Amino acid sequence: MKYSNIMVPFDTITAGENPRIITNLALASLRDSIEGVGLLEPITLWEPVKGRIELIRGHRRIMAIGQIKNQNPKRYAELFGKGIPSLMVTGVTAEEVVVMKLDHSEQIGLSDPHELQRSANMLFAINKTEAEVAMQLAGLIDKIAPMKQAARVELEAIHVKIQAAKASNNDAAVTLAERDYREFVSTYRRGFVQNLHNTFRCPEVVMSALYKRATGTAPEGVTVYLPDITTSDVTVLWKAHKADLEIMEAGVPKYNKQRVGPNFTEKWEKLCAKSRAAEADGNKESPAKPKAMSAKDMQAEVREGKYKSELACILVTHHCGDKTAADRLPLLDTAAYHADLLRKYDAGAWSDLVKAAKVIESRLIEADQKAKVEAK
Repeated sequence: MKYSNIMVPFDTITAGENPRIITNLALASLRDSIEGVGLLEPITLWEPVKGRIELIRGHRRIMAIGQIKNQNPKRYAELFGKGIPSLMVTGVTAEEVVVMKLDHSEQIGLSDPHELQRSANMLFAINKTEAEVAMQLAGLIDKIAPMKQAARVELEAIHVKIQAAKASNNDAAVTLAERDYREFVSTYRRGFVQNLHNTFRCPEVVMSALYKRATGTAPEGVTVYLPDITTSDVTVLWKAHKADLEIMEAGVPKYNKQRVGPNFTEKWEKLCAKSRAAEADGNKESPAKPKAMSAKDMQAEVREGKYKSELACILVTHHCGDKTAADRLPLLDTAAYHADLLRKYDAGAWSDLVKAAKVIESRLIEADQKAKVEAK
């Protein structure tokens, strides 16, 4: 495997398969950063066939650059008129590329259950076993379904054995301890990964339904009705599809993931009918209640600059489990309370406060713009 630094025209780059959901990418802050100071880290590419240049790493960066190209052509030309700074990988297999794409060490890494499913699908598609998928996606799985404390302690004990064996240069002990580590992870995650595998093996319409459940909209080009399905539903659908795969025609399976059979169709239509009935009942009783915003969505809004006050940002981090944020809350809440008192009961003082705040804000904006100019 070799890397070479090259400049690649934006329009020649193909995205390729990407496990990430576009709505989870939080592009606004990244776009502003690139627009301000340029691309600090090159994207990674390969050429699977001659003339086709495909992304391995950098899907967020290339999408942010695309937004700059559309919204600020002049700045785009200044930054990328000669091409996008890239690392071209040669001497790599398609299987190795999949593993590289699923490196979750990025600052804004994968964290959504549907992104986990898509990651697993990519590995199962290159014939990785369930044990291999459990190891490859261990970090991501732990984000979605954290390991219980007792199991974590046991796993850490095995990790300590590995480190001790390495320190003593005992290769045999290292091999045995690493085998124990893999077996522990794959055994602990067996049921979880089996569910991922069942979903991968189901007809493609199941992934479309799960995508809709994750994003609220059907995948592009999908027009069929998609019911709201659960993990247990997927198990039922997989068993039905598995029965269809045993139906032969001229010595080969008659049905596949694209062409579904009668057993799967029966279960699918029942789910659709149940889902439609639930929707109808919900509409009759009362208007749908707005869905509570998740901590992840709140973090995205903070990153995109929707909230200006430190109080709002601290509340979000506190909601997301940052205990240190609690130390700042009383002070910020008091400041907000005093501002509310002025606004309600002393219009003159409130007007003076707003004017003073606007002067300070103007100074900060000028200082920021000056820093950006000096950085160029």
